[in-house]
Amino acid sequence: MTRDRLAEAIRLREEGRAKQDQVILQEARTLLLELAAAYPDDAEILFQTGVAHDNSGCVLQVENAQLCSQNCLSTCQPFETTKESYPLPV
Repeated sequence: MTRDRLAEAIRLREEGRAKQDQVILQEARTLLLELAAAYPDDAEILFQTGVAHDNSGCVLQVENAQLCSQNCLSTCQPFETTKESYPLPV
């Protein structure tokens, strides 16, 4: 189920960020990129993909985060805000 996979990706992203573990963050990004490819109009998936790239901290990843955030905004499909939601990367 998509929401279960998204929840797992968010959990991995948060764990990777908390531990500053690039391996865990890569696992989260991989899962989120798969979801984004399968559901390119899902604003929450795009947003979370952008956050995961931003959490990784390298320049290329931050550029990908900005692109994901822009795509998220362009879908104009609101998603439920939860405690996992963060400000869009600048």
